[in-house]
Amino acid sequence: MRTRACLGAIGAIVATLSFSHASAAASEKLKQINCTGFATGTDGVVPDLTQSTATLSCDRPAYFLGITLTLYKKQADGSFAQVGTPATASVNNQSSANVVSSWNECHYGDTMYSKAHFTQEETPLGTHLEWNKNGPSTIVRNCSPSRWVVEKTAIDVDGEDVPVRVGQNIAPTFGMLHASGKHKVTSSTVVATTIEQGEKEVRGPDNPNYVLNIYNTQDPDETLDFVVGSLTIDNIGLPGIPVEHSPDGRPVGVLTAFCRGMDECPQWVNGPGPTSGNRATFGITKTKLATH
Repeated sequence: MRTRACLGAIGAIVATLSFSHASAAASEKLKQINCTGFATGTDGVVPDLTQSTATLSCDRPAYFLGITLTLYKKQADGSFAQVGTPATASVNNQSSANVVSSWNECHYGDTMYSKAHFTQEETPLGTHLEWNKNGPSTIVRNCSPSRWVVEKTAIDVDGEDVPVRVGQNIAPTFGMLHASGKHKVTSSTVVATTIEQGEKEVRGPDNPNYVLNIYNTQDPDETLDFVVGSLTIDNIGLPGIPVEHSPDGRPVGVLTAFCRGMDECPQWVNGPGPTSGNRATFGITKTKLATH
């Protein structure tokens, strides 16, 4: 009888434990899963690529999580136009999902918007939730049209506007990226100084050159002719490459810059200019001669 009583007591304990475990499991199953969805806009990750990311994060795994992310471009009239194909992602029995949508038809200055549609299913037959989230607006900047960004504005002896732009080192080449890539001219200071104080040489109706003889302040006997080539019209193109107009309506400006007779300019050319006093690494030869 004692043995039976003991077995009965053990059975009761086991039953109690089993019931408690089942209650906890049921409670856990019924507990709502808390998920947060958000969309972000990024520009500057990869040149010529504007992208948006949507993320859905939950406090524990859900049966199904889904995201649809769509990019929109704001039109001049204030309306919105879908860009490209929506990006989608879905996972099962996971606590998070992520999707990235990209737009590679980049136009500098465009305003991009993203909209994410989230779907959350806690269990196969449980709660089903859907909601939308708008990402922040993104101003497109890091795309090839950023070549039109003006680093410095220079005005020549005739009062002509000659922008010193970022440019590009692929056809059609122009601006500081071309000057630095091919001739190691990395400072827009010497370029602007040459435009403003150099001799203007008209090579054609739209292509004046500017030439300025400069010297090394650490070795005044070392001089060279610094040359800036420019384009006075507001568009640039080549055979087989569509003509593109500057988005600001100003001239293309600087096409190239180099040290005459050299493949690459010496480093002192890229330092502070005459207005920097004792910090200057280059000076203007005609100014030096006039003071002696």
